[in-house]
Amino acid sequence: MQSIFDNAVRDDVTPGVAASILLFKNHQTNASDFFSGNLEPGSPIEINQRTIYDLASLTKLISTTLLSAIAVDLGKLGIDEKPWPLWPEVSVAHILSHTSGLVAWLPLYKEAIAQNVQCTPKGEEVVVNAALASKPIAPAGVEFLYSDIGYIALGSLLQQRLGDRLDVLFADAAHRFWGNKNLQYRCLYENPKEILRDPIAPTGENPWFKQNFCGQVHDPNCYAMGGISGHAGLFGDLVDVKNAAVFFLSALKGDQLGACAVLRDFAAYGGPHPLGFDKPTPGGSTDNFLSIKSVGHLGFTGTSLWIDPLARQGQGACYILLSNRVYFGIDSNEAITELRRSFHRIASEMVEADLSIGDM
Repeated sequence: MQSIFDNAVRDDVTPGVAASILLFKNHQTNASDFFSGNLEPGSPIEINQRTIYDLASLTKLISTTLLSAIAVDLGKLGIDEKPWPLWPEVSVAHILSHTSGLVAWLPLYKEAIAQNVQCTPKGEEVVVNAALASKPIAPAGVEFLYSDIGYIALGSLLQQRLGDRLDVLFADAAHRFWGNKNLQYRCLYENPKEILRDPIAPTGENPWFKQNFCGQVHDPNCYAMGGISGHAGLFGDLVDVKNAAVFFLSALKGDQLGACAVLRDFAAYGGPHPLGFDKPTPGGSTDNFLSIKSVGHLGFTGTSLWIDPLARQGQGACYILLSNRVYFGIDSNEAITELRRSFHRIASEMVEADLSIGDM
């Protein structure tokens, strides 16, 4: 396992990587962690469990899916409701399952730049309005079309229904559910000087804004929104992502009521795709190494989180990989996919062979 990470750093797949295998065993959680590389080439700071990464689309799972479950549990959101006037056939479930027919991505940030409101609350309003004005490219409920646009709209809706900004809502929820400390949005218009204080893995030159980013969210639409959105914006270290993963696995395997029960319903949703979670695809980053009941998500910056409730004869396991692979450019998809695939292959073999996870 260590060699695949060392080789990835040597071959410039990513400057550094932090990874963990979590195994539920005898009602306890055991973990084996792996680290390789540095914050960036030439940096003396080595990657460790407190290195903070831009989690990118893990935000969709860890924040937006959780807040959606909370809103459903409180009766403030219905998965079958269709609350968007310009998308009369699109339901909340369609957004959560990426079957809305909405396009994957649009350069909405350009509208914020045109109005000179990027990285401000007004920038968020402009980007959200631009998202809501976009037109579906396929009928709702027919096919899986991954879409950031839908999650931008859903994040805005959650703020309206739950009565606060997403970063505030998430901070409260994460603290209640797993005692979160460092997993958070990094607002670009409040205390921006604090952004560079922590050991953050930089994402290099941002190709959309032609600036070197470290602590500013890499996604251009989220950046224009001020760093807070339903589709991206979370930053976190391995410790806090592990705590979040344990919470989600416990929710999926347990019998708790409230938002946890809603999350189980989301993961077991009877449509073509779970609500708020991704699922393994043949030939993808998990290939066939995890069970068909696994759920998780990938992040564009080089992050991933997968939860397998059937691993090790039903005890359950989580697989976390954090990297800043976009430091070397945004076109290294094949290399990061191979790294993820190798990680999940070896990690699942370790779990199923019961190779003393947590004792390494």
